[in-house]
Amino acid sequence: MNLGENCPDDTLGFYGAYRTMLKRIKNNYPTAKIVCGTLLMGRLQAGRNLAYDRFMKEDTRYNGVIRLAAKEEGCLLADIALADERYETLDYCHPTKNGHKEIAKLWLAELKKLLTEEN
Repeated sequence: MNLGENCPDDTLGFYGAYRTMLKRIKNNYPTAKIVCGTLLMGRLQAGRNLAYDRFMKEDTRYNGVIRLAAKEEGCLLADIALADERYETLDYCHPTKNGHKEIAKLWLAELKKLLTEEN
């Protein structure tokens, strides 16, 4: 997908679409605290063998755009990508039961930090 890093109002790019989403959430829920999260890379579950690498390529530019949009729109950021961990997947994308637990653990740790910083 086109990141549109230099086009914050172009909703055909990831950056513009993400900012538009955040603006709409803020408009519809003005008292809500919005927490954006960075993306994690998956790792294939042991014993699985896929002949393609469609989901294997990491693109850190998406996380850069998420960080920038969250800052510009005044949202909180759970920067789970900084943990530099991968979650267990069926196909490099869809989490297994263990993968869901791994993602939840990272989210909870980030949310606890955010709550501590807020108080």
